[in-house]
Amino acid sequence: MSATLPFTHVPVPGSRSPISRAVGVPPGATTWYLSGQMPSVIDPAAPPDSRAAYGDTYRQTLSTLKRLDGILAGMDLSMRDVVHMRASLVADPELGKMDFDGFNAAWAEFFAGQDSAWPARMVLQIAGLVNPAWLLELEVIAAK
Repeated sequence: MSATLPFTHVPVPGSRSPISRAVGVPPGATTWYLSGQMPSVIDPAAPPDSRAAYGDTYRQTLSTLKRLDGILAGMDLSMRDVVHMRASLVADPELGKMDFDGFNAAWAEFFAGQDSAWPARMVLQIAGLVNPAWLLELEVIAAK
């Protein structure tokens, strides 16, 4: 068990991605289920349903993680309190499949300074989202 967190993090052996195989939440912690979040606009001059408005999977992942970080901060929580994250990715039209490498690179960059207190995670490819320009939606479970 970590001295700074009430959670038990079980690392993924041999993984290069900052994820936990499992995260244990102790009794008495409050668990929060956040609604799915989508990326932020990075180019307001681009059409709102265009990829240019939101960027590629890498940029969309970073902007969505930052959005979640802000939502958690408003709840007096942080990304260190995230115990599980579900990522739903849409196929990138330029690749013909989900850009797992772009997603994972942004994930690794975002969580780089968080030592080993990483959330468990699930990544899956879905058919589509409400806005055709969105390439992902992130859903979070946090506890404190």
